[in-house]
Amino acid sequence: MYTSTKILVVDTSIWIDLSNTELVDHFFKLPYSILVTDFVLSKEYIHFGWENLEQKGLRFQGLDPQEVAELFEFSQTHRKFSFIDLAMFIVARKVQGILLTGDDALRHLTMQELEVHGFLWVMDRMVDHSILEPMDAINRLYRILELPTTRIPKNECDKLIKKWKKP
Repeated sequence: MYTSTKILVVDTSIWIDLSNTELVDHFFKLPYSILVTDFVLSKEYIHFGWENLEQKGLRFQGLDPQEVAELFEFSQTHRKFSFIDLAMFIVARKVQGILLTGDDALRHLTMQELEVHGFLWVMDRMVDHSILEPMDAINRLYRILELPTTRIPKNECDKLIKKWKKP
């Protein structure tokens, strides 16, 4: 069903960061299958379009009736999370995938059951897999840090920049 043993389940905040750094196409070069919940199709808007991402390799994962019931129950006990966020968690658990999110609260909720990472992990994988040159990655990090809406921690960026500058 999937093209690799590692599956990334990606929330909207990661797609926004990928877009802001012009790394959407690079992202699909990583050796992972990439999924989102099919709930995003009717609930989440991204300016570059879900259909465009599907053409690049994105797959949509639905929930079976039991998982939908679990989602509704979960949404009652975890009201501060969006329906989509909770669906992403259930999908990631279902496929034994890695959840990618920029939402710290979601990360803390899910890290007991899943491997969870953010945008900086994605960029580091791109450098590790030679999809992105270290200096290019550094320049893109500086660019995203300048955005007034960024939630990327500067201290973590500084650590990556230092790592990438090493020969």
